[in-house]
Amino acid sequence: MITSRYPFWRTNPAGFAVSGHWPILTGTLAVLIGPVILGTIIVGLSGLFSMPSTPGTQTAPVRMIELFGIMLVGSPVVSWIGLIFAIPISGIAATGGFAGWGVAAFGGFLAGLLMAFLEYGVALTIGSFGLGLIGLILALFYWGAIHFVHPTAIGVGFKSPRS
Repeated sequence: MITSRYPFWRTNPAGFAVSGHWPILTGTLAVLIGPVILGTIIVGLSGLFSMPSTPGTQTAPVRMIELFGIMLVGSPVVSWIGLIFAIPISGIAATGGFAGWGVAAFGGFLAGLLMAFLEYGVALTIGSFGLGLIGLILALFYWGAIHFVHPTAIGVGFKSPRS
């Protein structure tokens, strides 16, 4: 029996079987809308840390954070492609009882690294780890939306009916 409210690895597969397709729709909407909001906040806050002597210039770390926010804002342009593959895989994982946040984060990071491999080739650059991190964030948006809106889909608080 899964007793954690935030399961890392194993979940109750019976909850997903009963919940239908609404959790998948909720997670998909969260992946398409949530990162845009987070990226907009990051870009807005990075503007507060520009150099005061010359407006519009920033230090290298602030510029990297701003670029990361810009990547989040633009992520829906390409994340729907990843969702085509991720949604069936997440359904299979949930049916098998492997729908914890750790599984989602690991899968999202691997999907981001795969995207970086397709973009940059075998070279591991800062950009490839940035895409891996974006994949991780998108996967946690997906899992978090399902957890908070439809917790029984991942087995949290699910009580199996007695026969």
